[in-house]
Amino acid sequence: MPARFWGEAVRHAVYLLNRLPTKALGDRTPFEAWMGRKPHLAHLRVFGCVAYVKNTTPHLKKLDDRSSPMVYLGVEEGCKAHRLFDPRHDKLQVSRDVVFQENSEWTWTAGANHEENLPEFMVEDTLDTDEVIVVADIEAGTEDVAPPATVVVPMTRASSPSTSSSSTHTTTSPDSHEGPVRFRSIADIYANTEEVVGIDEEENEEMLMMSEEPTCYQEAATEAC
Repeated sequence: MPARFWGEAVRHAVYLLNRLPTKALGDRTPFEAWMGRKPHLAHLRVFGCVAYVKNTTPHLKKLDDRSSPMVYLGVEEGCKAHRLFDPRHDKLQVSRDVVFQENSEWTWTAGANHEENLPEFMVEDTLDTDEVIVVADIEAGTEDVAPPATVVVPMTRASSPSTSSSSTHTTTSPDSHEGPVRFRSIADIYANTEEVVGIDEEENEEMLMMSEEPTCYQEAATEAC
């Protein structure tokens, strides 16, 4: 312990000597000679050991500490409480709700105003960064390679096999410096197709009525359903 606690050490030593037998009193203790009864020693603890004092702060949360580590400095005079020192806040405290660890002592090398040395909690990254870089490079390489150009050639009645093959050959020629043509122009389609002469809409409706619907009752009665 630091030298500044010499007064507390002397105070606790005097407290113990008054409760130990001496030859001057016929193997009686000074406390017994003064009070007329034997002293009670069950409350004594190792001077300077670590003690955990109950935290009596109101409205504690679920994850708040229920106790604070302190240093035992003896018994408080005039009461049945313990005298403790809080190195983190540099304050003395008197309390009865204390749990002692007599085999442990405070680490004073870290300083009186510092927290206890807690073990470091390390989180290891299981994902290898080299693999991520390789995968990223592969994906970047695949994005740079353009997919093969496919030419859609609509099949018409007027277009001959020689025309379609020649147009396909010219569009997919590797010697061309221009980009691949994916769709044919409207002018090219019109030039290679024939106009289909259709029937007017009114004439088409009349033909449907003439071929499907009966014109009189006799035709309707004899028509098979």
